[in-house]
Amino acid sequence: MVAIMEFRPSVQLKIFSISGVTIADIPGYIDSLLEIKKAAAIANNRVAALSDDKSSAIIQAADEFILVKKASQFPLDMYQGGAEPRQT
Repeated sequence: MVAIMEFRPSVQLKIFSISGVTIADIPGYIDSLLEIKKAAAIANNRVAALSDDKSSAIIQAADEFILVKKASQFPLDMYQGGAEPRQT
């Protein structure tokens, strides 16, 4: 049995508003990415590059996320992509 856990970062992430539009604001964007992840898990499992357990876990997590619509957990600006600028 594979357990699905919700990720909660232990540090505060800096979110930079560049465009004022988050990826959660784009209808279907996150669901589309999850469908791609599912397809990749299935394809990689078929060629034995991903175990049955891992493939099933990815598919289950994606299906659950799509079902409950937690897009608000992705406050990233559509142009940021999660990258954090660093000063050197």
